[in-house]
Amino acid sequence: MKIGIIGFSRYFRRAYAPYLRKHPEHTLGAICDILASDELEAVIKEAELPSIPTFAEFQEMLRQVELEGVIISTPHIYHYRQVRACLLAGLHVFVDKPLACCYDEAAELVEMASSRNLKLAVANQRRYEAPYQYVRKQIQHAMFGEIKHINYLFSNSPWHNYSQHWRGDVTLNGGGAMMDIGYLAIDTLAWILDQPFQEVYASAHREGQFEYSAAILAKFAPNTLVNLTVSYLAPKPSVQEILSIYGTKGSIFTRRFQPKRSPSPPTVAEQYENGEFHEVSFVGDAENWRPLEDFLLAVENKTPIVCDGQSSLPTIQFIEAVYQAISESCIVYAKK
Repeated sequence: MKIGIIGFSRYFRRAYAPYLRKHPEHTLGAICDILASDELEAVIKEAELPSIPTFAEFQEMLRQVELEGVIISTPHIYHYRQVRACLLAGLHVFVDKPLACCYDEAAELVEMASSRNLKLAVANQRRYEAPYQYVRKQIQHAMFGEIKHINYLFSNSPWHNYSQHWRGDVTLNGGGAMMDIGYLAIDTLAWILDQPFQEVYASAHREGQFEYSAAILAKFAPNTLVNLTVSYLAPKPSVQEILSIYGTKGSIFTRRFQPKRSPSPPTVAEQYENGEFHEVSFVGDAENWRPLEDFLLAVENKTPIVCDGQSSLPTIQFIEAVYQAISESCIVYAKK
């Protein structure tokens, strides 16, 4: 497949470029980025990718280069416009999360892709990681009975300072921590439970309109309480994730601490009402290229995508409800 790239971001170079180097059957047709052309060519060379046409405007790239698919890795607020233009051009689209910054725009994109028989993938690497896949499988098999309560802590100290990077600019990020790591956490929860949320209440610490920490209390069908905390307050430089799920017949926990210099392997522990206890360690780094591989194989083989646009809609609906709950200090109920 001949691929265009919109946004040659640091994340793209870290997560996707190594995969594309190993799979030359996917041809890079063009790259669009706001970097000056000489600087862009330098980082393309540094990423060990072939020299290809570069553009400053994505519309110009779409007009001049014949492509089959596009990878979009840009600030969140641009996703809707860029995805829409690519779908109108008849291209399959892989976009970093979120699909769009509001539900109505995301739903429009899903409908556009469906009506044109185009693949639309949204990257959430958690759906492809072994610990979370294991937890989901156990939940889907009702190993712990009816799920009653979930605690989920997701705290990050990104490589950037949240107040100095585009992720700290509401006009580019589309929000704060909720639209960044909060999206990963909520999407992972919704995917594991495979149930809609019913109501949500939330509060946040903010600098202006940018929330750097948020506490969310939600209820998912049929009767699961969720206590979710997302923040940019983990000690630098690290990621801290703790997910605890409690059911009527047992419980399961995942834990991940990722100091940049000495990451610990994620672990899963499960305990049953008879006292039986198991613990599993998952060795190896997160394979952030998995969502891209899934997309490319789905286009080639016409197979379903694990994290497609349609399955991303409940996450965006939940995030909208969280922001409403924060702004209005009230319980927000899911729209029928």
